[in-house]
Amino acid sequence: PPEAFDVLREFGILGLRIQRWPFSGDFGNPADYDYLTVGATSCHDCSTLRAWWEEDRCRSHAFFRKFYGDNPPHHCDDWVSQMVVETHLLGSNMWAIFPLQDLLDMWDEHRTQDPGKDAINLPDVVGEDNWSYRMPMTLETLLGKDHFNSFTADLIKTSGRYSTY
Repeated sequence: PPEAFDVLREFGILGLRIQRWPFSGDFGNPADYDYLTVGATSCHDCSTLRAWWEEDRCRSHAFFRKFYGDNPPHHCDDWVSQMVVETHLLGSNMWAIFPLQDLLDMWDEHRTQDPGKDAINLPDVVGEDNWSYRMPMTLETLLGKDHFNSFTADLIKTSGRYSTY
């Protein structure tokens, strides 16, 4: 409910904002989020950014046009994932968090074949496919992906989120 935000602010509790789940309007804008906010591209209870793009092209294309201009790509290409992650890093929210799948989708070679299978939880679904997501590579392999890791570190550094408190 709308009054929940006032209560969160009053008690200094962070609120979660998923850009495609706005509390008003078509989409949230990380640049307009309250400081006491966690901004995220997606979460464990919804499809990844890339899967959402495939599931709801009409809405995802409207999203692209609103934030990035005309001519949205048919698929959520790696550069689209990069722009959306960067938008969240540059937002006014205290924290920016990302499901691993949305970060891996920023780099074409790390994408899975079927983004629909990257979901963690399928709400209201009981079955062996629910809560069964597994990272497509080991942590050791990911640590060895120097270009991807440098790119991601540069995004974080240029956003100003690199310092410690």
